[in-house]
Amino acid sequence: MVRYLRQYYWPVPAAVQVLDTTYLRDGQALPALLLRPARLHGRAPAWIVLHGLTWHGVRHPALLRFASALAASGHIVFIPEISEWTRLHVTPALTTPTIRASAHTLALRSDVDADRIGVFGFSFGATQGLVAAADPDIAAHVRALVAWGGYTELPRLVHFGLTGEHELAGVRERIEPDPYGRWMFGGNYLTSIPGYEDMRAVAAALMQLARAAGRSGVFAGDPMHEPLKRRLR
Repeated sequence: MVRYLRQYYWPVPAAVQVLDTTYLRDGQALPALLLRPARLHGRAPAWIVLHGLTWHGVRHPALLRFASALAASGHIVFIPEISEWTRLHVTPALTTPTIRASAHTLALRSDVDADRIGVFGFSFGATQGLVAAADPDIAAHVRALVAWGGYTELPRLVHFGLTGEHELAGVRERIEPDPYGRWMFGGNYLTSIPGYEDMRAVAAALMQLARAAGRSGVFAGDPMHEPLKRRLR
């Protein structure tokens, strides 16, 4: 824990090796990042980290900061790029094959303890990690699962993203939802709603807003996005 906190708050680049690599999913070689302690002796436990629906993917600054701290604390960190998610396409079916392929890639490494591979998911990746963990095939490869900011069901995640309503232990509450979630889910699902099938231009505009916010790294509710909203209207 001390090594994690030290690297998180006072990062030392030389403490961690960051390697561009690939993994093979359904016969296709896809990019990934692997982070490992600069000084590692023997085999270490490994984490497969699932990024969320984010334009920056494996290069998201907050994700890299977390992964670097985790690696500095003595772990191998593998972040598979899920290009469909970086394009903000909600594609749940890719989660299980991505985890399976990542676990296989890690198990072949001489610096990884294949009996200690876990999954850490953020946001949409957290929800998908929880869903995938119910698959017996994934359970056979993964020994631990950590979910940060997700739900156990995709419909609940979409509902929260659109309405801000959430429930815990029978207590229902509501917050003002981040417009990013509304734009993204609207862009993915609007034309699937009966009566809205012809609103392809609106769905495309919502997706453009979501990608612009993700690319800039600025909160979607910030006034800086108003000029783009006016142009799209």
